[in-house]
Amino acid sequence: MNNLLKLSILIFTLSLSCGNPCGTCPKNGIPTILIFNLASETPIEATNSSCRFSNYCIEKDNLTHDNLNKNLCRFGKGEYNYNFCSNLNAIGKCKLNDENLAIKKVYYNNVTKATAINDCNSNIKGNWLDI
Repeated sequence: MNNLLKLSILIFTLSLSCGNPCGTCPKNGIPTILIFNLASETPIEATNSSCRFSNYCIEKDNLTHDNLNKNLCRFGKGEYNYNFCSNLNAIGKCKLNDENLAIKKVYYNNVTKATAINDCNSNIKGNWLDI
């Protein structure tokens, strides 16, 4: 079921439960539009996220601590997305060695492959994966 349909059903159900289908809910003081905004902050079926910069992109396989990830990304002037990093113009990935973390760094072709591999091996202590 697509996200818009799920949100529509949620809003309709909330409107019926409060007896006012016009978008406000004076009986319990929770406006339906607020529920819609909160529900649409994270896409319903989202499980992945990424933070894109000019030379690289960081991707996560789950949305644990999503608000923290989003805030850190935006603070660093990155572009936050609810999907994996694009492989377009990518030269490789670095997967962190920690088994508990599902994080990868994707390098783009505006850095050399040797520099990216060195960063992966020396700084991140990860495993290089060719794309």
